[in-house]
Amino acid sequence: MKPSAIFAGLVVLLTACATTNEVMQTWVGQPESKLIARYGAPDTQISLPDGSSVYTWKRTWHDRNGFIQIGRQNFIVNSSGIITDFSANNVPRYLPVNTANEYSAMPLTSENRPRRDRLPVNNP
Repeated sequence: MKPSAIFAGLVVLLTACATTNEVMQTWVGQPESKLIARYGAPDTQISLPDGSSVYTWKRTWHDRNGFIQIGRQNFIVNSSGIITDFSANNVPRYLPVNTANEYSAMPLTSENRPRRDRLPVNNP
């Protein structure tokens, strides 16, 4: 196979994915009602002393070896009901764009996708 064909295939593969951080970043600044409408009721909700809350959703997925993994996605919502931060533990680093769009606040396109160099690193 020609090197140019391999490179072209790799570019298509990489542009067809979004990182979990990119998807979660789309929620910052959005109302909690929109998040709950998209994700459903959280698995847990913890109220913090400052009036904010932490919503957690458990995520079950298969790793590349076919083993079931359980991770968590956390969103911090301020007392006004606006998402201010997020974290993820043991979730896939990359999501196919069709799956990413199901979990993001807005469809991810090249125009609105956050730049990778400005994203916080919350998972390896």
